[in-house]
Amino acid sequence: MAKDINDNFGTTPTLPDKDIVKSQYKCMAQITTEASGKINGDSQVVGYETWVELVNYEQRMSRDFDAQNTLIGTPKCEYFRLTTLWTSGGMVPLVQSLFTGEKVVMAEIHCLKAMAGKIEPALQITLENAIVLDNYILYSHVAGPLLCMDIRPKIYRVLDNTKKQEFAYDLTKLMKVG
Repeated sequence: MAKDINDNFGTTPTLPDKDIVKSQYKCMAQITTEASGKINGDSQVVGYETWVELVNYEQRMSRDFDAQNTLIGTPKCEYFRLTTLWTSGGMVPLVQSLFTGEKVVMAEIHCLKAMAGKIEPALQITLENAIVLDNYILYSHVAGPLLCMDIRPKIYRVLDNTKKQEFAYDLTKLMKVG
């Protein structure tokens, strides 16, 4: 599934204008992991070093994504949308339901930012080998279904589209990968 870094955002959907997004587009995701230990971040992605340093997996922790708020620790990102979801059976249409406990091979969340009235991808978060804890459609929009997910990933990967840099952690081994 390796892709050229320049192709990672080729399938990002076009969203409505900012006012419509703020009033109608609600996409939330919660990432939860119960890995033990502590990761000391050494991210090379400018602006994200402190956030990675704060990632501590000694206890169960969750991160919330909200289309109308900023993702904790990721500056200048305003909107979030789950755009790709893979299971062992292949790509899952976003209108299809997933069952609690189902294994997800890969989930991509595109974090979008508005610059000069234009919404563009700023960050991509990829969750590999996750288990769905809960998943349901919150709201359906012409831009696509909006999901609320709670998943437990094994690999957590962040790609900065602006700087063409990425970092990842294998949460089962508590080590940086890639």
